Amino acid sequence: MAAFTVLLTGATSGIGLETARALATPDRRLILACRNRSKAETLRQQLLSAQPACQIDLVDLDLASLASVDRAVTEIFQCCSRLDVLINNAGVMPAQFTRSVDGHELNFAVNHLAPFSLTQQLLPLLRASGRARVVNVSSMMHRFGRPDFDDWPHPARYRQVRAYGSSKLGLLLCTREFARRHQRDGITANALHPGGVDTAITDYPGWMRLFLRSARKGAETSIYLATAPEVASVTGGYFVDCQPKPGTALSNRADLAAQLWQRSEAWLAEWRATAA
Repeated sequence: MAAFTVLLTGATSGIGLETARALATPDRRLILACRNRSKAETLRQQLLSAQPACQIDLVDLDLASLASVDRAVTEIFQCCSRLDVLINNAGVMPAQFTRSVDGHELNFAVNHLAPFSLTQQLLPLLRASGRARVVNVSSMMHRFGRPDFDDWPHPARYRQVRAYGSSKLGLLLCTREFARRHQRDGITANALHPGGVDTAITDYPGWMRLFLRSARKGAETSIYLATAPEVASVTGGYFVDCQPKPGTALSNRADLAAQLWQRSEAWLAEWRATAA
């Protein structure tokens, strides 16, 4: 029987690092999908030193590149027959307007479109589990987002908080739509806010860091949604401090979720047509 398999993105620092440390146990196979291979290998050796019996594999993944997502998916299918937990943890929050290699605004590309593509392509492995969980690290900053998904931030109108919030709103909306579409597949999907965490995602002022929680504390809800028996059948939720919360009115609009899902599929189809 294949080992219980967890795929985690963005594991080399912050919340992802603490999540990896908690999930690296002898009864699990942990796949770390990371952009920096050197850092990922260093982490792998650290985890194996603490848990020698744990199986840990590395996959190269740069979420700013849809081609990299496709290559990672191919590699994952070559080494896995099923996937029990997918944690879309990696994220960015650039201070200045930046484009991905595919031309999308970087918050949108990394925090929404790439995880959307990754999750959709891994559906056969998630279905093979029969009890899979998808865990998406969103943010309370989704409250600052706007559903203007066809007019994603123009360089002259770029505002860091709004762009980041919009990408996290998109991730939360599609979490809910995924849950609706796959509730009969034995796959749950939930999103979470990790809290205000002292990580390297943005350059916080020194005084603000006094009020931020540790990465270990920030990882608790991700770990809870990935492992807790009491949420094994819970889907479409938004969690804060391991408790369900309603989220904003926008994040609960089924019409917006369906629209964004369709637009995300269209964006990916456009990219594939161009890349072919």
